[in-house]
Amino acid sequence: MPHLFLLDLSHSTGLELLSEGFSKYPNLTDIDITGCGLEQLLDSHFAIDSMVHLLKAGHNKLSSLSKDLFIRLPRLQKAYFNHNGLSHLELPHMPNLRYLELQRNKLTDFNLNNCPRLEFLYINDNQLTQITLPSGFKKQSPLRLLELTNNNISVLFENQFESLGKLEILELSGNKITMLSSAHFTGLTTLQYLNVASNGKMELRGHTFEALERLEDLDLSNNDLENLSPHLFGYKQVEKQGRYDYLPMTHMLSLSLSGNKLQHLHPRTFEKLPLD
Repeated sequence: MPHLFLLDLSHSTGLELLSEGFSKYPNLTDIDITGCGLEQLLDSHFAIDSMVHLLKAGHNKLSSLSKDLFIRLPRLQKAYFNHNGLSHLELPHMPNLRYLELQRNKLTDFNLNNCPRLEFLYINDNQLTQITLPSGFKKQSPLRLLELTNNNISVLFENQFESLGKLEILELSGNKITMLSSAHFTGLTTLQYLNVASNGKMELRGHTFEALERLEDLDLSNNDLENLSPHLFGYKQVEKQGRYDYLPMTHMLSLSLSGNKLQHLHPRTFEKLPLD
């Protein structure tokens, strides 16, 4: 079948890929091997310079994916490796990858530098303590969604997200982050949704959200917050002369503070938020 483009073997329980795998089908572009009980996926399973741009391999028993495997998949645009047992993932330069699902694995690290066109990354429910992002404004990433819920992240670095100027959704709930300040969100001028719920006892310092001028939805629930600074909300606008002012967060539609331990609210705490 030299002209086979799409192959769906999903939920073929007990499927075994022999050494040649799909390599005899050079024109394959879409492969679905979801839920097949696969324990390994090798470079020999794919043709050299494969045409595959969609690979669904979630809900299997994969523990490792090598760089050699991905070298065979230079055209890969969408990849699903969710619900496996991955503890090792080695990505080479992936010039066309735009969508990647890695949720519910055992990964302890991930390097976004190898995916210069990635727009959607789901890597929640792993064991990450950090994630390596492009550094500096000269290495801007097109990432629009970053899902990091339920990992082991305890510390965010200042300016960590500055290269994610197109990010719209950032999920950080269910981690162990103890402190947030404005420097942690530098560069996120297009962020619309931010979830930092359920991180344990958290401290919010100063004008924490001053960079988030487009923010619409903020979830701060279940963080044992005891007080909110009167300077917490409002984004910073700097004039050419170096002077600045804090403007109202006019796009805000939702703010969740449930499950905290608030004892006192300053009268000016919410003055920069839109009121009906």
